[in-house]
Amino acid sequence: MLLAEDCYGNYVVQFVIKMKFPLVNERMIRELCGKFVRLSMNKHASNVVEDLMRCSNQDDVNAIVEELIRSTDFLNVIQDPYGNYVAQRALKCTKGYLRRKLSFTIRSYRNELQNHPHGKLVLDNAKSSKR
Repeated sequence: MLLAEDCYGNYVVQFVIKMKFPLVNERMIRELCGKFVRLSMNKHASNVVEDLMRCSNQDDVNAIVEELIRSTDFLNVIQDPYGNYVAQRALKCTKGYLRRKLSFTIRSYRNELQNHPHGKLVLDNAKSSKR
């Protein structure tokens, strides 16, 4: 976890993730479970979360996204300068029911997001992903 948040260490973690060893990525996700909200709002660790969603199997991606959606801080993630990219990546990496659930959850914050500089981007992506 410390490496994921470090300004240089996050590059090492991203390199390992991009090697796409399923067992390694699964282990990393287990270790970071419960911390994805905080990591998503960290300048360096948000890239790690995005890469985990991009390079992991669908079940692991779903676990990350479910953790984000269930958090009482999900709106803060969407509005965060770094977290909004994680939310947009989640929209791209989810499928089926979970994508619809994610899109619906984001759209439920429409009033808070429509005039927010970061939130508006996520809201626009959620609107287009429901099609």
